[in-house]
Amino acid sequence: MKFFFSSFFIFMVKTMGCPICKKTDFYTTIIPPYKTCLGCNLSYQDPLPPKIFEGPEENQGKGPGSGHLMSNEEKSINEKLTESLYNSFHPDSVLDIGCKYPYFLSKFQKNVRILGIDAINEITKYGKELNVPVLQADFESLDISAYEKKFDLITLIHTFEHFYKPVETLKKIIKCLSDHGVLYLRIPNISVKGIERDFSEHHKKIHPYIYSTEAIYTIAEKSGLEVFKYDHYEGIGQSDFYLRVFKERPNLSVCMIVKNEEKNIIDCLESIKDIADELIIVDTGSTDKTKEIVSKYTSKIYDFKWIDDFSAARNYSLSKATGKYIAWFDADDILENPEDIKDLFKKDFDAFNFNIKYGHDIFCHVRLFKNFRNVTFSGMVHEYPIIDGLSLKSETNINVIHKTEKYCLEDRRQRNLRILEKELKVDPDNSRALFYKANALKELNRYEEAIETYRNYIRGSTWIDEKWMAQKCIGQIYIWKKCYKIAIEEFRKAINIDNRWAESFYYIGECYFYLKEYNECIEWMNRALNKPVPNSSLWKEKHIYGDTPYRYISACYIELNDFDKALEYCEKAVEKNPDDLWLKNRKEYIESKIRGAPKIIECYRQGALGDCLMTTSALQGLKQKYPGCFIRYVTHEHSRQILEGNKYIDELTTKPGNDASLKIYFSYPNKNSPIKDEGYPQKPLSRHLIQIFNECAGVKGNYPMEYTLTDKDEKIGVTLRHDYKKYATLHVKSGWSEYKDWYLDRWEIVVEELFRRGYIVLQIGHNSDPLVCNAVDFRDKTIKEAIIAIKYANFHLGIDSFSNHASAAVKTPAVILFGSTSPIGSGYKQNINLYKSLECQPCYREYEWSKEINELCPYNKKCMDLISVEEVLSSISEISPHFLC
Repeated sequence: MKFFFSSFFIFMVKTMGCPICKKTDFYTTIIPPYKTCLGCNLSYQDPLPPKIFEGPEENQGKGPGSGHLMSNEEKSINEKLTESLYNSFHPDSVLDIGCKYPYFLSKFQKNVRILGIDAINEITKYGKELNVPVLQADFESLDISAYEKKFDLITLIHTFEHFYKPVETLKKIIKCLSDHGVLYLRIPNISVKGIERDFSEHHKKIHPYIYSTEAIYTIAEKSGLEVFKYDHYEGIGQSDFYLRVFKERPNLSVCMIVKNEEKNIIDCLESIKDIADELIIVDTGSTDKTKEIVSKYTSKIYDFKWIDDFSAARNYSLSKATGKYIAWFDADDILENPEDIKDLFKKDFDAFNFNIKYGHDIFCHVRLFKNFRNVTFSGMVHEYPIIDGLSLKSETNINVIHKTEKYCLEDRRQRNLRILEKELKVDPDNSRALFYKANALKELNRYEEAIETYRNYIRGSTWIDEKWMAQKCIGQIYIWKKCYKIAIEEFRKAINIDNRWAESFYYIGECYFYLKEYNECIEWMNRALNKPVPNSSLWKEKHIYGDTPYRYISACYIELNDFDKALEYCEKAVEKNPDDLWLKNRKEYIESKIRGAPKIIECYRQGALGDCLMTTSALQGLKQKYPGCFIRYVTHEHSRQILEGNKYIDELTTKPGNDASLKIYFSYPNKNSPIKDEGYPQKPLSRHLIQIFNECAGVKGNYPMEYTLTDKDEKIGVTLRHDYKKYATLHVKSGWSEYKDWYLDRWEIVVEELFRRGYIVLQIGHNSDPLVCNAVDFRDKTIKEAIIAIKYANFHLGIDSFSNHASAAVKTPAVILFGSTSPIGSGYKQNINLYKSLECQPCYREYEWSKEINELCPYNKKCMDLISVEEVLSSISEISPHFLC
């Protein structure tokens, strides 16, 4: 690889804040002494180091990148880079700035005009040795006004990070670029993993800046350039950026091919008109009013002679598009949510799937991609864009309704079959055309021919995904023919081809339902539920990965007269599809079958705060299990604070009533308590307390904890965040046991480090808790005020106390330290739970019934002592992206 300037001639440059955006807010990077600007994410030294041009070792040809010392591996890397850049851009002229030993330039074809620029004394010698024209100069101070020749490609390979005035330098480079010229940068990138691997103390002397991806975009924009492509190399912390002069051009070109679409096209055009910066219409022979209608929306209407090839027409439309992105639609498409498309332009992908709604089916299709000239369509029918090498966002929220009038379905299917048969005559081995021919035969109800064609395809294809799809289609045909036992065997064959797909298991379950073998149906539907959505470009039946298997299982349990189970699975279906009216009605029907539903439910839990908060999960389950029930919650006066305003509590009181038809005791341990059955407290809990409280209430399923904040409360939180910008909440002392508490001097070190990194720490808790140095005192706040502070914090720090559960309830990430208790019983997956898993953990040394309550810990709180300050700081860096350790 090439290296750049070393040490000889120097001058000092001092900066005040970020040299690019001038902001003074910064944070310390993983590579000191660099500061990272919070505005543009540029890492810079302040003051900048002396500028270094060349050192004695380079003058003498002894530097690590000197020509006679360049390894064969380095030469090979340069050769491959030359070949890649030439094949991508076919430049007639190339300028390499900071070329040093210009081996890279020497490998361009002889007809390419080349020039290398570098300030080292050896550059003239190197140029003669390799027969490369060179100029000895510092490009930053070089006067280029008299130099009239332009370059199609300008390269800076490990050079740009040495410049002291990057914006001014880029503006100078623009003057050297031809009209369609490309600027190529290869630089260290601090936002790519691995930069610290090779970054030495020497680099700090010669690199005034370290760039991030965001910083390159900012500098490019300020210079009048745009980044149109980049590649990151993780593990070595390096990136390639491709830039060109920014020119205003349409953002989105919408391309369509049409023929006699006067009945459909208005709806389509109305749905896309607000997002199409450029509308390209290719007409393949309309004889109705299609072109007249289209002319009201665009002047870019092109005629294309129809040659029985949809891809040819699509590719012609692409050739007319000038936008940065291209979206394509059929005339009978309607874009449901056009306002969301422009959000995709902010995503780091080249191509995007849309969700195509066709009847009751939903499938994904690539409908939007960057305007790269190498993207083309393939397939005479059922054409699809070839996006090899592009990054694809496979799931988006963009929905397209594909509507087809019944009167024309038959004609289109016959037309498609005719074109496919024509394509197969030319290319009999075209497996894709054979697959689509089978689909066309199936759609025309020519089932036996379709089955035979599918089997021919399966025998000849090597694409596992589509072979599975063909086998699934055979099974579906037998379902339509009501040959359920044959269908089951066909779907078993589909599983043998590829067992990733839930559809195979689902359809076997459906067959058993039609055969009234309900237990078999339940088994196969449950197997379908265990299948994640496969990573495949083929379309999936999303309802099968959603609520439909639950519907079937619920229906089976109704047939088996097990209404509790029927309700359980119906509720799961509702969770997957909460807006479905049929499901809601079915749920009410099942509930009506469950007799003796109580009208008033009285729940008891006197304390503690965290336990009361955890019981709110069960309250939600009770409301769903017993629709219309009245829940009275009886608790201690102090615990009311954490339950006030809860939407599932109809009455919050300290005194029980005498009219409850069902009483639920969340207190533990007591007779017949699930927690007592686990052997608590002598034995560790094997599951979370939320699950145990749910079992106390007879509730099945997982429900979130509920803590209700009013609009007024939320405004208080927004104000907190505005006032403190970056802050964390801290809770250091448990109300139940000293064996949960960490050491105060360690908390002080953590808070001091947070303060150094620009974080404010708000300490919540009881007034008697020791106040940590440098923390803002929030100990006198109410429980609600403390939870508001937690919700709007960047993160929470603490022990296993009420704040642990509160952070989970309001979904604020946290680092929680566990001593005498365990994350199994009271931890949350969203948090980092620090727990040493010692043989003595958990000991639950806080309750009066514990056998060891009167004994001191024989291990001197080793469980908490082993948790280090460094471990806590490292955990914070995992949950907070702006906290770099």
